Amino acid sequence: MTLFRTASALVALLAATPALSQTLTADELAVLVRQQAAEIATLRARLDRLEGAQQITATPVPAPAPVTPAAPQLAQSDRSGRDTVTRPFAPQLVPPGPAERDIVQARQANAAGVTTEWGAGLPVFHSADGIYTFKPRGRILTDVSSTFGSKYGARNITTTGMRALRLGLEGGVGTHFFYQFESDFSENEVDIVTAFVGWRDRIGKGLDYDVRAGHLFNDRGSEGATGSDSTPFMERTVVATAIIPQRGFYGVGIMPRVFWKSGHASLTVTGDRIDGTKASATAEPRSPARTGTPSRPGAACCTSDSGGLMKPCRRRPPR
Repeated sequence: MTLFRTASALVALLAATPALSQTLTADELAVLVRQQAAEIATLRARLDRLEGAQQITATPVPAPAPVTPAAPQLAQSDRSGRDTVTRPFAPQLVPPGPAERDIVQARQANAAGVTTEWGAGLPVFHSADGIYTFKPRGRILTDVSSTFGSKYGARNITTTGMRALRLGLEGGVGTHFFYQFESDFSENEVDIVTAFVGWRDRIGKGLDYDVRAGHLFNDRGSEGATGSDSTPFMERTVVATAIIPQRGFYGVGIMPRVFWKSGHASLTVTGDRIDGTKASATAEPRSPARTGTPSRPGAACCTSDSGGLMKPCRRRPPR
């Protein structure tokens, strides 16, 4: 039955087509073609809009990048190069090491997130968490003197000597605890010059303090307590070198210090040097009972192997 109906519809369509074509004029056909062209253009525009919408829906929209808050800028640090430079207190002075910084500088260095710090001679090494700090220390100072032009040939000589040949270390744990140890190998001797531990903190705004205990360098005036690599002249003044305790420039004891913007004050309680028993220019003079000869106040004595007095010699200045 379905097949019969389909065949009948086809026969009717074939019969009607010639009649329809015969009844339409040329103008009507032109109008019909234009209408069909307009419908085709409309359908194409709709299809383009649908395809464009599908492409926009299919394209994943990138998620906005998370905004990272800018970290506070730490003084004297360079995060891009993973290192930092410690600025000196003044242009003519050596930048402070881990044992010489105040509490603010120590906090800034530990919070900078660096592992190697430059600018204070040998590098300062930090642990990954910024708690432990270590810095090797070293110093070489050589003296060269020469005389010439004398008619007496024995006076025209050139001499050399090691004023300082040091090797040591310093560092800290956290921002408060610090330490330093240094030995000197000049003049064919091994002397312990600096060996202490300390604690630093802030009392209030612009007022800091630290406490050191161990083998300490005397805090006697600006020049008497300055390292030999920072003095304005090669030798210290008479006040810094002549008017000193009999034990010399170092002693075992404790020294609290208070700092403010323009200076500091300290109170030191110390005893003898660690190497105070040596017969050297930096040690205490030998007693008259051992040498058999009177000693002069203010002068150390160098003795021969037999115990006889050879000559008075001045104390070696601090290095």
